Amino acid sequence: MKGAMFYGAHDLRVQDVPEPTLRAHEVAIRPAYTGICGSDLHILHRGAAFSAFKPPCIIGHELSGVVSAVGAEVTTCAPGDRVTTVPWAQCSKCAYCRRGLVNHCPHKRAVTGAFAEIVVAPESAVYRLAADLPLRRAALAEPLSCCVWALDQAGLRTGETVLIVGGGPIGLMLLLLAQWSGAAQTIVAELSPVRRQLAADLGATAAVDPRDVDLTALVHDHTDGLGADVAFEAVGHPSALRSTLDCVRHAGTVVVVGVADPAATLPLAPYDIYHRELTLRGSFTRRLTYDRALPWLRRAEFDRLISHELPLRDILVGFDLATRAQCGKVLILPNDGPPAP
Repeated sequence: MKGAMFYGAHDLRVQDVPEPTLRAHEVAIRPAYTGICGSDLHILHRGAAFSAFKPPCIIGHELSGVVSAVGAEVTTCAPGDRVTTVPWAQCSKCAYCRRGLVNHCPHKRAVTGAFAEIVVAPESAVYRLAADLPLRRAALAEPLSCCVWALDQAGLRTGETVLIVGGGPIGLMLLLLAQWSGAAQTIVAELSPVRRQLAADLGATAAVDPRDVDLTALVHDHTDGLGADVAFEAVGHPSALRSTLDCVRHAGTVVVVGVADPAATLPLAPYDIYHRELTLRGSFTRRLTYDRALPWLRRAEFDRLISHELPLRDILVGFDLATRAQCGKVLILPNDGPPAP
């Protein structure tokens, strides 16, 4: 079969690879669509500096597809089922799992390899899809589940103003969820004109280039001088987080969704956090939010986030588009064309 093999920083090759073996509790899936995630960009560009994966290996985890075979002990799905997967399987035994903090399980096993014609996942990581959910849209389930968890962390209330710093696919999904969850105003700060236009088209109150405006002043102008109630940092850069903190009101909440360089640091004024009673929260992947993400995908608005669909042989074109932010969501077709939707 064909797969996109990751060999290290800046080295991703589409080539013939062995088909994965199928064990008793595993499911073999033919991906119809696999999304290029921001973490995939980090893996390709930073290599071992970012990734826990040991090359050579096949990456890719945002998938939708059709089950092609199941292991002897699998009971929850069957060949022909339309599915998606969560990209790791927790141990369910450690102290974190027993507290429900499954995203912090130190023993969780990554479920990747979806930039290939066949991927194998443990049964526990597989979610069957509703019959009327298009596979194209279902490929957004994994990143959307992360956004649902980020919204949980924010504690958004009806009528509040939301700032989103970073208008990539995650920021745009947060925009939609915030609007549908009661935000009165949504402000998006994004460098890419393509993505700013997407944010505007999706209904953002304002979509601005932070290089062209004083973002703090603009947010305060929209909130009678108070600042945003809730803000999401979806860039993954210290300067973006610094700007986000400056834009929220006293007793406001900032949720960090962007994936920064592990070595990056940010000076903070403890008095500012204390005096303004700021809540600063991390949002690491997702915590039991897949079942709540999937119903959101019945909304056709998510289709507008998808800007490119490329065959596996053109995966590097997709990575280039995503790296330069000249796109919305890029989907790869590992089998060169989707099955019936």
